[in-house]
Amino acid sequence: MGSDPDRYEFVCSSCREGVVVDSMVQAELLGRGCLFCRADVAETDFGPVD
Repeated sequence: MGSDPDRYEFVCSSCREGVVVDSMVQAELLGRGCLFCRADVAETDFGPVD
């Protein structure tokens, strides 16, 4: 079972909440911040979905 290249596991480095997102939502999070706590989001907050 491989990872889906258009889906990412997001875990906020500030509040530690997590969710699986697609590339469109990833772009929104990078631009607007965490949807849970509004902290800044970095590329390193995203990983592959297993």
